[in-house]
Amino acid sequence: MTDLTSDLARLSPQRRLELIARLWDSLEDQDVPVTAAQRAELERQMAGFDQDRENGIPWEQLKSTLRQHRWHRPTLAEIDDATVAAYFVRLGER
Repeated sequence: MTDLTSDLARLSPQRRLELIARLWDSLEDQDVPVTAAQRAELERQMAGFDQDRENGIPWEQLKSTLRQHRWHRPTLAEIDDATVAAYFVRLGER
């Protein structure tokens, strides 16, 4: 296992994240353990979804959207003063 660990450590962060995503996507629902609290929250959210289906989107559409935005982290050049100010305002609200 140490050979695999050192091989993985040599991958770029981007490649490791891609590998994580592929591994996660390879799991079936029944492969992922869920606690009683998580199950209760899922059931609560599903009940809300069942009551208001107009605001929902199909899983494939959501998954596609998440994949398109998953790895984007803004560069310093993309962050303007207003964004930084808004971030600190939100931190103060906590």
